[in-house]
Amino acid sequence: MADVLVIDPKRQYRAQLAPTVTAAGHACRVVSTCEEAVASGRRRPCDVVLLDVDALGSEGLACLPELAAMRGQPEVLALTAERAGTRAEDAIRAGVWDVLLHPFTESALRQVLERCLYHHTAKVALIGQANIKRGDIIGASLQLERCLHSLGVAARTDTNVLILGETGTGKELFARAVHENSERAGRGFIVVDCTNLPSTLAESILFGHERGSFTGADSARDGLFKQADGGTIFLDEIGDLDLSVQKSLLRVLQERTFRPISARNEVRSDFRLVAATNCDIEDMVRRGAFRKDLYHRLKTRIIQLPALRERRDDIEPLARHYVDRICRQHRLAAKQMSPDFVDALQLYHWPGNVRDLINALHYAVQAAFAEQRLYPQHLPVEIRGHVMRARRDPSPVREPAEEVHAPAPQAGGNGSGPSSLAGASGMQGTSSAPGASVTYGPGGTAGTAGPAGGGGTSSSGPGGSPAAQSSTCPPPAPREGFGFANEVFPSFRSAREVTMDRMESAYLVELIRRSRGEIASAIALSGLSRARLYELLQKHSISLRGGN
Repeated sequence: MADVLVIDPKRQYRAQLAPTVTAAGHACRVVSTCEEAVASGRRRPCDVVLLDVDALGSEGLACLPELAAMRGQPEVLALTAERAGTRAEDAIRAGVWDVLLHPFTESALRQVLERCLYHHTAKVALIGQANIKRGDIIGASLQLERCLHSLGVAARTDTNVLILGETGTGKELFARAVHENSERAGRGFIVVDCTNLPSTLAESILFGHERGSFTGADSARDGLFKQADGGTIFLDEIGDLDLSVQKSLLRVLQERTFRPISARNEVRSDFRLVAATNCDIEDMVRRGAFRKDLYHRLKTRIIQLPALRERRDDIEPLARHYVDRICRQHRLAAKQMSPDFVDALQLYHWPGNVRDLINALHYAVQAAFAEQRLYPQHLPVEIRGHVMRARRDPSPVREPAEEVHAPAPQAGGNGSGPSSLAGASGMQGTSSAPGASVTYGPGGTAGTAGPAGGGGTSSSGPGGSPAAQSSTCPPPAPREGFGFANEVFPSFRSAREVTMDRMESAYLVELIRRSRGEIASAIALSGLSRARLYELLQKHSISLRGGN
């Protein structure tokens, strides 16, 4: 017997749904709001949620992450009577399993419900049977478990895999895990850093060359694709690959054959491709910076890795794992972590994700060199400053379980969407985006304040144009303002990413204020597509809940 939860604010579906669900032999609970549903789901697991998206509007779609995170990891079915608008499409893009158009017959409801339950049962069984070799993938949060489920499915096939995620989220770890859990485990795992792949030598490095094919080619050499024969080739940061090289990859991925430079005959290689990027690759495709045909070949299976701030429950086990490793590396006695040290780690936003956490733990272990216990005072000053602000004013720090993100439609959604963008954080002028807190200054303008020790604010002038707003960014900050330990000066690329994050967050908050939360106005002011706007709102954890 399955457990079905119905969210029906206007009581328009209860008379039809509850009897049909119970007649099919399933338990049925009916609530009026998403908050009631989440509270009920925490007390008792459920298998399927039926959601009235007409009554709840954008709030109903925005609460999908919370509904999916309930006990039992339920599937969500949307109910709508709107046939001419985009509500059904928006629901599908936001992640519901299917949409039921009202009026529907009892037999149609039972058919969709049984299919959904069949899918849910199969998914739960697969997760339970999975015995995945994790390597250094640490954590037990729901967000990570979903990624591991996708990893397990990908490992059972031989299709291309595209891993997406911010810098430092563990994309290479997942790529190695895909290889180690596949039938190709034990064979070659070839890593290609596309960022440092010079376009002039790329074809020689990837496909090989014959002797004398160019100056310095004293002997024939196999390319990396040939070296990956029988194994896996991992193209890291494929978004940085030159367009001319992208074109060369198309036939290789299609036919698994290529011609080394100056060779007469083509070479075949039985490789499995895994690629990764921290770029918004769909936006790159729209801008012409990444080939659309190559993207379609890569995205057979996509694994989207969450940022560390979205899986705070994993911070403590991650910290424990790496503190023990760091102590062994330095031949130190194992160190304990005080409760307030763990609390400080969980309050920080970790703009560099797990890699940033590891750097901070290295710093803390060295600061507590002769001590047996780690305290917040051992952390870098910019982390301590942020934690002090968070404890003094906890409103910008939101727990992921209570956080509501903007839906992330796929590329191409340019139709009209929900009428309101304004969220609690946006209308109050605050954002918990990495590396910045956003407040309104005199005249209603938005400014950013970096982490403790980082100087400077920025604001858009009163009545400024959207172009002027988008070009406004904080002045260069001292190095501790970038979220790195004082002794470690950041690379230009890392500093640029953090600075861009701050600018984007401030721009979004000001955009919502000037557009008064109306999506059509926000799109017109910013020049962004609706899909891209939702992606940015989700990236910076700016909520849709509350509305105008």
